[in-house]
Amino acid sequence: MVVEHEFVTAFEEVDAFDAVEAALRTGYFAVAERHPGRLVMRRGMKKPHARNVADLPQTVRLDFDRGRIEIAAAVVTVGEGQRVHERVGLQLVETVESLLLGDVDMDEAAGQIQRMDLALTHSAVNTGRGKPTKRTNPWVLAALVLLIVAMVVWIAYLTQIY
Repeated sequence: MVVEHEFVTAFEEVDAFDAVEAALRTGYFAVAERHPGRLVMRRGMKKPHARNVADLPQTVRLDFDRGRIEIAAAVVTVGEGQRVHERVGLQLVETVESLLLGDVDMDEAAGQIQRMDLALTHSAVNTGRGKPTKRTNPWVLAALVLLIVAMVVWIAYLTQIY
């Protein structure tokens, strides 16, 4: 899934790339390519068979030309879940645009990326995808409570005998 967008910013190229790089690094993106006019950042596994959407191969590419930014966000996947992947790409593009237009500061942009990752991880676990959560069987809890109550009663009985 690829999302592309174009907008104009008042940032200089170096400042724009530094801001985007810093914000995306909080989301575990790494610089794959950076040279005049282009910044490419990637994260995720190399193959698109991840248990978690945040672990899928993701790429954000920015091209800068005299204040005009062209951004593309790609999430590589196999199988179902295209809406989720589209949402990830859109969120990344919207966050970078908001940062470079001055609508949000660096901390807020980084927070948006971290909240997106948290929501993706949470939705993957709750839908049965991703890492399974450890759930305690209610019968085990009931047995433990019963055992504790029995021990308290037994101790109370023993203290009355002696």
